Amino acid sequence: MSKRKLRKDGRLVQRVTLKDGRKKDVYGYSPTELRKKVEAVLKADKANVELSDNTTVEEWSVHWLSVYKANVRYNTKQMYLSALDHHILPVIGSIPLKKVKPLHIQRIINNASTWKIKDKKGKVVKSGTASKSLYNKIMITAKQLFQTAVDNHLIASSPCVGIAIPTVQNVEKIKLLSENQQEELLQITKNTRAHMFAALGLYAGLRREESLALTWMDVDWDKNRLHIHNTVEFRTNQSKIVPLTKSDAGTREVPISPPLLEILNAANPTHSDVGTITFFHHDKRRKDYNKPQTVVSNLLCPSARGTLMSKSSYKRMWELITTQVSYHVTSHMLRHTFCTALHEAGIDLRTAQYLMGHSDIRMTAKIYTHIEDKTIEMADEKIQKLFASQSSSQSKQNS
Repeated sequence: MSKRKLRKDGRLVQRVTLKDGRKKDVYGYSPTELRKKVEAVLKADKANVELSDNTTVEEWSVHWLSVYKANVRYNTKQMYLSALDHHILPVIGSIPLKKVKPLHIQRIINNASTWKIKDKKGKVVKSGTASKSLYNKIMITAKQLFQTAVDNHLIASSPCVGIAIPTVQNVEKIKLLSENQQEELLQITKNTRAHMFAALGLYAGLRREESLALTWMDVDWDKNRLHIHNTVEFRTNQSKIVPLTKSDAGTREVPISPPLLEILNAANPTHSDVGTITFFHHDKRRKDYNKPQTVVSNLLCPSARGTLMSKSSYKRMWELITTQVSYHVTSHMLRHTFCTALHEAGIDLRTAQYLMGHSDIRMTAKIYTHIEDKTIEMADEKIQKLFASQSSSQSKQNS
């Protein structure tokens, strides 16, 4: 690497040698800026990234994903790819990073209000209107993409500032199950593969991916705890168990409640490393329709063959629930119901955050606040009825 020199235009220049022997001139207006740019070029060269003043958004996104997002979870990476491929790159992919303005980012957000996904032939295969979640995913991706470009001195500042996010009208949905709905769910899923899955959601608040990855070795019978340290990733139809890191908020121990313990004991009375699940096939197309089947597995929620569930296997199991219960239900609603139970039991916010495996306490607080708002609404209705009846009685006395 040569010494830096001062150019006539006031900039400093330094020539560096890349891995393949090529020379590259790096420019900066101060020794500090030049040093940082040289470090960024050498780091990028080590990671096989070619950087220049004309690097486009699409070119940088490829490097950003391969370098900065190399170790993120599969589902998280898919979220970034979806935001890039369907929303960000179609608008600014061919534009050099340094020419992207807040105007472009605002256009991306505006276009997302009614989005369309096209196949390679240009045919629209999916469309819809934006949700608050979609806007958040686009902005999270864009902010990280351009901030790392700033860190690598490709641009002076991020264009993701002052962006107006449209107001999205929230559609009120059932977020938790009543006691009667819980009883109906557990009764309908009895003697099916969905029974253990439903119980883990209602009584332990596990995510779908956590329940499917849970093994009998994760059940601590002595301490009455579930050890959550794995998750399942769906890649196309196949699935894969992936360990959570020690710093991951999802890694936790969850107490086993009495109703869940009863279900666990029924499936594994000897407390061994494998359990037995007896269930009935409810698909009338099968020859063994409505006949008891027994599967032995190290998993608490295995497929009908005792193996890790694929995406289609899980879908078939969940259809047993959605086609039988008298209300709309999602797997996440089971988890939300558990969080509500924590609130009603007087569990403090910080402990609830740990038990739910939330990385951000604001996620737990949002559920707690929603519950309190509903409680206030119910109290308001009772107060109105109480004082309305008293007012009616008082009016009769005055007349």
